Amino acid sequence: MKLLITLFAVFVCAVKIQAQETIKYGKIDAADFDVTSSMISSDVNAIVLADIGSSEFEGNNKGWFTLVFKRIRRVKILNLNGADAANFKIRLYTDNGYYEDRKSKEELVNLKATTYNLENGSIIKTELDSKTVFEDRLSRNWVEKKFTMPAVKAGSIIEFSYTINSDYIFNLQPWYFQGKYPCLWSEYTVKIPDCFSYVTLSTGYNPYTIKTAKLGAQVYRIEDIPWKKGEIGSNTPDVFMINANVGINRWAIKNVPAVKEEDMVSATNNYISKIEFQLSKTHFTTPPEDKMHNWLTVSKEFMLHQDFGFQIDNATWLKPEVDKLVNDQMTDDEKARTIYAFVRDNFTCTGNGGIFLTPDTYLRTIYKQRKGTVSDINLMLTSMIKQAGIRTDPVILSTRNHGFVHPVYPILDKYNYVITRVKTNDHTYLLDASNRFLGFNRLSKDCYNGLARVISIDTATLKLYADSLKETSYQSLFVINNESKNGYSGTFSTTYTYDESVNLRSTLSSQQIGDYIKNFALRFPQEIRLSDVAFDSLHAYDVPLNMHYNFAIDFNNAERLYINPLFGNALKENPFKGDSRRMFPIEMPYCTDDVFTVNMEVPQGYKTEELPKSARINLPDNAGFFEYIIQQSGERIQLKSRIKIDKTVYGAEDYEMLKDFYSNILKKQSEQIVFYKNTQ
Repeated sequence: MKLLITLFAVFVCAVKIQAQETIKYGKIDAADFDVTSSMISSDVNAIVLADIGSSEFEGNNKGWFTLVFKRIRRVKILNLNGADAANFKIRLYTDNGYYEDRKSKEELVNLKATTYNLENGSIIKTELDSKTVFEDRLSRNWVEKKFTMPAVKAGSIIEFSYTINSDYIFNLQPWYFQGKYPCLWSEYTVKIPDCFSYVTLSTGYNPYTIKTAKLGAQVYRIEDIPWKKGEIGSNTPDVFMINANVGINRWAIKNVPAVKEEDMVSATNNYISKIEFQLSKTHFTTPPEDKMHNWLTVSKEFMLHQDFGFQIDNATWLKPEVDKLVNDQMTDDEKARTIYAFVRDNFTCTGNGGIFLTPDTYLRTIYKQRKGTVSDINLMLTSMIKQAGIRTDPVILSTRNHGFVHPVYPILDKYNYVITRVKTNDHTYLLDASNRFLGFNRLSKDCYNGLARVISIDTATLKLYADSLKETSYQSLFVINNESKNGYSGTFSTTYTYDESVNLRSTLSSQQIGDYIKNFALRFPQEIRLSDVAFDSLHAYDVPLNMHYNFAIDFNNAERLYINPLFGNALKENPFKGDSRRMFPIEMPYCTDDVFTVNMEVPQGYKTEELPKSARINLPDNAGFFEYIIQQSGERIQLKSRIKIDKTVYGAEDYEMLKDFYSNILKKQSEQIVFYKNTQ
């Protein structure tokens, strides 16, 4: 009997797993509402029971192939905090109506969506009303269908299924195994005839439960109706039968953890479990036709593109405008600086619109309106400097929050930002005029995300790694006994990192300096009084910003004084707040070198009772250090505190080491000097 019970338990377990793999739309019973899984914890608000997709090719009646993508997804809402799991978006590619003889976008068909609620043992079904499905245009080539499931409450099960028919064989649908909520079963099957070759790009830390590849065969019927090509005569279609070997790939992952946002990760999309595809070749000719091309070919196409290089190279109308800004007595470096400052200071950035000019917009319009997206402004900058006779090329890259680009393949969807490269006889500059607070040859830290690509006749790769961005800050404090001999007077000066300078200049541009100073003073203990707060180089965007102020503090004739020698300027919190890092690497935005020096007098009438000890903490592999050097000579105390980080990327296993490193800094910088009153 015991053996029978064990076998029955195994059978039930197998049935549950199999059900995850083979769910059918609408097949829900009361037992499905009882979801038990180790993936469910107190912070999990919804769980994906199954997410299953497939892509395959079909012959169509337009002389080509159609990609057919099918998906079914089932989710359990555990509590109302998981209600946003009932919001769905489906992206569809569109050619913007350029081709009159075919659909202008991918077609969403057979959309079904149902919410199930268990009430008194009965399942209540609420169907999605098709009138509540809305469409938004995201860009020239993408639209988005979105809908919210009805009647959702804690305990609901929601599911939907749909099909996307696509004539764009380059848009083989990717698959994301991992998302905001844990998933019990995620599976994707792709069938590709040997007429086409795709590069498969796979990322993620979760091992595949199933990963199989096998070969099949299929006959594709393709019809081509002559009148659709403008021919006169019979409407009888030409019929082609293509026999092809078919590669059948199946990937599945069981119990996929949710993606949790972590501090110091450039983009979680770099590391989640997913599969993406890029069309590389078609095999209807000998030799096969290369569809991915190489960067040299792509660059040439970019240079001729109506929304990219064509307008840059044909904006001769800009020459008189440029001549108003520069003259022949200027060097090329001076001309580039002048034109850059003009564009930066006179054009308003309306946001990041990708790597092309805004659809249906021309450089002449952008120049007239004095506004545009990042690409609009920097392509304008490129054209203007080129009209000054200086070698200038646009550069495309991916910002940190957008994700990494592929190191080899020219996959353009991976790029989302445009800057400008200028080459004079003596220098090479990288410029971004879309941020009004950036100086000449300065880029935002968000641009330092790996490889960038110069779009030119001799295209080149630029390496913009975070390790190459060095940010330094200097803080100095000079403290003396005040005239009353019963307190301190001091002067403080700080030179911010360049990144901090950009952010602070932006803040001060929209806030009265007096209001900022009031808020700034709140960071100090009440007994410290600030005065003469001022900023240097506020509008000199090429250099870091400097702030300085005077301060005073009274001792009130205390028997003992406890003074932190950093006077409110110590590290405030540990940037590593979690207990550990499960998978994702740690990615700091840049290397840092923060130096703080103090030169102070022993308070008049006091003696030093306790002085913190000097210390040094090294990171492994010469990745950085913290040093705290303090000494007293006569009536003077000197301190140098320095945090230097020379490496920006660490493995997840280094998280606790880095957390301890900063914990020790916090502890050391919080130590106080103790003075006692000298009664002799």
